[in-house]
Amino acid sequence: MSSDRQDNQIDLILVPQGLEYRAIARGVNRINLPKPKILSVPMGTRSLQYFLEESKNRQFFRKNSFQKIVLMGLCGSLSSQFQVGDVVIYKDCLYASTNELEYCDRQLTQNLEQILRNPAKKVRGLTSDRLIWAAEEKQSLGKLDDADVVDMEGYVALKTIKAIFMETTPQIAIVRVVSDNCDRDIPNLEEAIDTNGRLQPLSVAASFLQQPIAAIRLIRGSIEGLRVLEKLTAEIFSG
Repeated sequence: MSSDRQDNQIDLILVPQGLEYRAIARGVNRINLPKPKILSVPMGTRSLQYFLEESKNRQFFRKNSFQKIVLMGLCGSLSSQFQVGDVVIYKDCLYASTNELEYCDRQLTQNLEQILRNPAKKVRGLTSDRLIWAAEEKQSLGKLDDADVVDMEGYVALKTIKAIFMETTPQIAIVRVVSDNCDRDIPNLEEAIDTNGRLQPLSVAASFLQQPIAAIRLIRGSIEGLRVLEKLTAEIFSG
């Protein structure tokens, strides 16, 4: 194993539950080296914060000591520079509600950059309490907040993990794949995400029926993003 990969022995992957989790799991199953643990987490800021704050009471965290953690998943573009399928590595992440900024671990971020065969784009992430689905709002947020991509977990993951593991704070990095462009609407799925951070299939189907063109666009972007995410995971952890 190269020295870069030795420096990048990630203990834990955090990933939103559902399709993103399954893509990451498939990627991890493709490697023969010791595999990192994968933890499926809720979608959305409030659900994720509660989940992580309760983590010290969970058997999973009591039995394991994590020094290097990476949050992985999909994200939306806020700029024409970032297109579906692009791999991005966060340098920091801004919280849309408060304009507070949290930084990713510089060393772990650099290690991840070095082992990727195709250079990833380094970005500022923006974390929103709600799904940003309208193209006009995506472009506006990108300009207003000087952010490149948007998600619903990044800032909360960084801030909460640093707080709950204050005595032995692990290194944390964020790697995501763009699944929707900034110049097209996707379906409004705000009402489809329940209080536990899960997508409700019937609500998703109803939104898709109301916005069929946007739904096709989201499905295509998600399929491509998930394909890249699976490949990326295998690449990061393969020898």
